[in-house]
Amino acid sequence: MRLLTFGGLRLEGSDFRSEQPLFILAYLTLQASVPRARIAELFWPHQIDNTKRVKSLSDCLSRLANQGIAIAKRDASLISTLNADVLELESAYQLGNLDSVLALYKGTFMAGVEANKRWHIGEELEDWLNLNRERYQALFVDAALNKLESYLNSKQLAPIPALLKRLIDLPQEVYPFSAQELSRLSLIVSTSGQNGFEVQLARLRQELAEPLFEPLVGRQTETTTLVNLVLQEHQVLIHGLAGVGKTTLLEHLEGHLKRFFDCSFLRLGTLEKTATLADLLHFFSQSLRVSFASQELLFHYFAQRKVLLLLDNLEHLSQFEPFWQDFLNACPNLHILASSRSKLNSFRNVYELTPLSPEAALALLDQEFKRSGIFAPALETKEGLSKLLGYLPLALKLSVPWFKVLPEATILKRLRQGLDLLRDQHVSLHALIQESIALLNEDAKTLFLNLSVFRGGFDFEALSKIMHSPETQLRTLVESSLLSFNPASQRYDFHPLISVFLESAPSSLGLDHAKYYLSLLSTKESREKLQKDLANLEKAWTYLLTEAAQELLSYAPFLRFLADESPSLNLCLRLAEKLYQRFPQKPPSLLAISWLKLRAGHYSEVEPFAQMALDFADNSAEKCLALNALGAVADLRTDFEGAKASFEQVLDLAKSDNERCSALLNLAVSCLNQGNLQEAYAYLASATNCSSLRKDYLKGWFLFLNHKALEAKIVFELLGAKAESQNLENLVFQVKPKLIRCLIALGEREEALELCQTSLLAAKQRGLFRSELALETCLGDIFLAKANYSGAFRQYLYALNFCKEVALASGFLGLFVKLITSHKLEPEFSSQLLGFCLNKKRQILYEDRLILQSLEVPKENSDALLHLNEKELAELILLRYQA
Repeated sequence: MRLLTFGGLRLEGSDFRSEQPLFILAYLTLQASVPRARIAELFWPHQIDNTKRVKSLSDCLSRLANQGIAIAKRDASLISTLNADVLELESAYQLGNLDSVLALYKGTFMAGVEANKRWHIGEELEDWLNLNRERYQALFVDAALNKLESYLNSKQLAPIPALLKRLIDLPQEVYPFSAQELSRLSLIVSTSGQNGFEVQLARLRQELAEPLFEPLVGRQTETTTLVNLVLQEHQVLIHGLAGVGKTTLLEHLEGHLKRFFDCSFLRLGTLEKTATLADLLHFFSQSLRVSFASQELLFHYFAQRKVLLLLDNLEHLSQFEPFWQDFLNACPNLHILASSRSKLNSFRNVYELTPLSPEAALALLDQEFKRSGIFAPALETKEGLSKLLGYLPLALKLSVPWFKVLPEATILKRLRQGLDLLRDQHVSLHALIQESIALLNEDAKTLFLNLSVFRGGFDFEALSKIMHSPETQLRTLVESSLLSFNPASQRYDFHPLISVFLESAPSSLGLDHAKYYLSLLSTKESREKLQKDLANLEKAWTYLLTEAAQELLSYAPFLRFLADESPSLNLCLRLAEKLYQRFPQKPPSLLAISWLKLRAGHYSEVEPFAQMALDFADNSAEKCLALNALGAVADLRTDFEGAKASFEQVLDLAKSDNERCSALLNLAVSCLNQGNLQEAYAYLASATNCSSLRKDYLKGWFLFLNHKALEAKIVFELLGAKAESQNLENLVFQVKPKLIRCLIALGEREEALELCQTSLLAAKQRGLFRSELALETCLGDIFLAKANYSGAFRQYLYALNFCKEVALASGFLGLFVKLITSHKLEPEFSSQLLGFCLNKKRQILYEDRLILQSLEVPKENSDALLHLNEKELAELILLRYQA
């Protein structure tokens, strides 16, 4: 007797139709031995009395026994010994017997069981039933698609319509077609000419609740281009680095090209690098199941056939390049589409396959997360992952399963450190890169490993200065996809994952690399060139810090100039901090970190470093630099007397015209800050040999403070144009806030607003903190000029919250209180100011001399403010102004 489960549930040759005993029999057929108590619990979940459960089970087993069906007992467990179609289908599928699978599957597994009203299926048993229905329909779908494709390959078109109908009529609620299965089905329909099924296919696509998985994401353009290229040309090579998706694209193209050619897909990766012609002929014989004892027999076989050979992984078989050409010459209807990591001279038509676009990489990640049943991380994480992996399809796919196992931050950190996560049981990206390296000659291997000394790419000049005559081997590396050359930028670079691979590779050229890139710090022209090589500069600095740290002290002063001339402040600060950690008492390291922290807006940290630099200074030049830093910080803290004292010391110590001019101009700035225009003008007039740009800046400021806004505007416009022409970004953004204030004073508010908004956006993009703060404040000034007092208050408050330093924030509070009192703003603004005083920076309130003066607190009693709490201090300020 045999149990039939597909399309219903019954015993072959029997009229026994009692469904519950048959269900038990089917369950025992598919499961291992199941304890009797467990069966009773599953089939009678709503029966509380266990005795009644056991009795019900015994009744069912007795009814089966009456039909001659024995249920074996093993250790108080039950097991079926009956033959069943479901077991036969599984066996046939595993053996690849497609015809048996198609014959056995007569409908949904145990169809109609849930419709029985006389007994109720529990939730757990219903899940078991649905999972098995899905499983066996999926096996049938796979077998049917394989059979249909075999019919197409053997040109047997007659059986196709009936099998297609069986496939398309399957209930999608049991097992919906995957995207790949739908793609295969669509290709079969179009290739076999069964256009009558197109409507049903379109309906299926609409009815599927889940989005379809694309078999190949982000390669639509490549597919169209290559199909057209293969139709026009007899030989085409897809060239690209390991993991870029050459094999996947080749498999996808086979489906598109089957309608035009008799296609044969041959995976040549199984052939050894040392393979002979006899080995290749044997490979063809095995793959095509035709004996080719000689090259002539192979050529004769293909001579009259319109065949497309898809040859995967051709890179290691360069010895056969003449063979492919002879093959094509002998067979006029033969086309070859091959993939290779290396360029091959015998292929004239080479298609460069590059990594995915950022958008396609995100789409692939979304699909892989969905396919794996993993909750996708945030967009920012996916974008970071895509960029880190260089948009390489294989790497993106291999990374996804780790999100089931490790935290996101850990995955990203591990991927920055190495390629160990980018593997599964079948493939390893590290191994693929090693295979590519193994194909190189010894000179090219040596060059490739020595290139590990570079970071973020390099140009030919750097390479030729560091290495000797690398031209020939460079071409080999580029043609092997291990290195890329960008004609637009004239730079060489690695794919990000090749860079990670090279992190641990040994190189003997560290010192040569370090000396070359650090030498570029010495002049303005070479520093401009260095902007593209900041990663190499950091690598050089780090190397020399370990191997010859003393030499770095001579390069330290140039960090300040590099930071002023480019958006590389954070890097320069990082390098200076590393140098300070190595030499905490050397003036060059102390001065470098002082000036860079001043440039970065870390004002409270400048004074200790500058004071140490002054204490350890060996000469007047070092003392002048330290005093200038101290004076600049004092100026920012509105300690104008302290600033003036520092700059006067610089004037006394100055030995060069440059030092003297710098001191005079700094003194002029201090006087302008104090409102002492007469003394400022005297210092400005004394600075006869000073830089015209900085002198013009102070001249414009002087005119503005003298209420000559139009003349000041002209000076600042000319100065801004000069600064832009000389790429002096720092000066450009110092000028813009002054020019905006001139426009406000002249009543040109809309023009001021437009300039402020565009400049603010540019400052944010470049990370120029001080300029950003000045422009945010200008925006408040524009609101104030338009009599939008509440807008001005909000903008000033935003700028105050934006401040990183007490020194910069201190000037706002008096202005706020005046706004509140003189313009009778709503009480909410008083509350906002009070809240700020309570929660933000009490230190600002008692350090600001302007506020102390406005409160008319005698200087000798100002320390009393330190004993007030925040609320008392805020209320004192408000009450004083309201009075």
